[in-house]
Amino acid sequence: MIEQQRGIPAYTVSVSGAVRGEIAFTSIAALIDHPTLKNLQSAKDYLRRRAREGTTLIPGLLPLRVSNINLPGGERGPWRDPWCWSSIEMELTALRDACAVIITGFTGMRDGEVALLPTQGWRTTWHGSAAIEAPSVKTAAGDNKKWWAVPAVTQACEILANTAAAGATYMLATGEVRHERTVGRQGPKGVVDESRTLVHTSIQRFLAHIDTNPALRIGFGIPAAFAYGNLSSDDGETITPHRLRLTLSSIANFSTLGDAALNQQLQHARIQQTWSYMANGETDSWRDHLVVADAAEANSRVLEVLAGVWAGDRTLAGLAGPKIETAFTALLDDEQISPPVTEQPVLAQFRGIVADSPVLLAFARSVSESLYLGVTNHCYYDASKSLCGGTDGPVLARCQPEACSNVVLDGEQQAVYADLRDEVEEILSMPRLPSGQKVVLRQRMRSLERMLGDAP
Repeated sequence: MIEQQRGIPAYTVSVSGAVRGEIAFTSIAALIDHPTLKNLQSAKDYLRRRAREGTTLIPGLLPLRVSNINLPGGERGPWRDPWCWSSIEMELTALRDACAVIITGFTGMRDGEVALLPTQGWRTTWHGSAAIEAPSVKTAAGDNKKWWAVPAVTQACEILANTAAAGATYMLATGEVRHERTVGRQGPKGVVDESRTLVHTSIQRFLAHIDTNPALRIGFGIPAAFAYGNLSSDDGETITPHRLRLTLSSIANFSTLGDAALNQQLQHARIQQTWSYMANGETDSWRDHLVVADAAEANSRVLEVLAGVWAGDRTLAGLAGPKIETAFTALLDDEQISPPVTEQPVLAQFRGIVADSPVLLAFARSVSESLYLGVTNHCYYDASKSLCGGTDGPVLARCQPEACSNVVLDGEQQAVYADLRDEVEEILSMPRLPSGQKVVLRQRMRSLERMLGDAP
């Protein structure tokens, strides 16, 4: 083998029992199909003697191709060192760690839920879209918990399932998954110690694997400690499983109906809890974070809403919506504004009418000043009726969208509330539901019906 390869294989990584640049006994054992060679002292002595005599040590030497890429300096070259037998195991671990990061980051699953994803039977659909499930993780109703999954997540699950140990029950582990618990900083209540979970280990190991080249860290300084909501760390570990969950929440906050979808994905009992996960905290306003960043765009959105009411394409629900609609339709009658009749886009027609009518323009500006456009609902802010306690405007984290008199619901938002109402109705139909829970659910049903205008 030495004569055929014109050298002796050398390790390209340093792992337990192997040092980079030294004779790769594991690689030689694999090349000659001799699993016990690395334990034979005579064979090891012979190889070391040949090395001392001047036989070349060649990195890797396994018949695994390494592709060439455009390197940072502009030249082309291999994207990594040649493969040795130990590097295969190390890279497989890194690949599996990356898959755990992708699943956690793109689904918002808790680390314990990811750890219970099975090697089989994890693929499913949820509300017509691709999803994953962990049959041993149940909802309050006893059903399997499900999470929507983008293609990257399903591919990560496939890799983990295909590379799991033989006979493994779970993608990330072969035995029973347990969480160590520690005393929380805020009191005696037990909280999950993330430093002892499989996903946390995968994240930290993956960071250590990729965070080796200072040139790649330009503009990406990881702080030594962090504080996020009621979570904090003094040990320098800024990226934890729950931090990925919080980050996904903040990203979803900028998508249309993102908070409503994320509320389902994270399986929170109340959407206020989902909002509390978002980076925009209690003192931040909707106008700054949810939809618009300047008054011009706010005015445009208000005009779009009013144009829909004028054309008969929209009705405004919520406790404040009908008041705006009633005042607006009365103003249209007073100004003798006819419904749209041409094929020109409705919004373009309405803009022209508003531009020619000082009364309508003043009304639109007045609504724009008080209407805070949101995702699951809008807020027609009146401090005297506000339940969030905001003094200069609504406070997102303390919003009570099923009870506040300032809530305005647009068309798509009404569909979300209707889905919530149907969900409550479905839960109420379940057998053996405790009477106390029925009372709470019926109260919520009445609140949702009031917001939709369906209450008697």
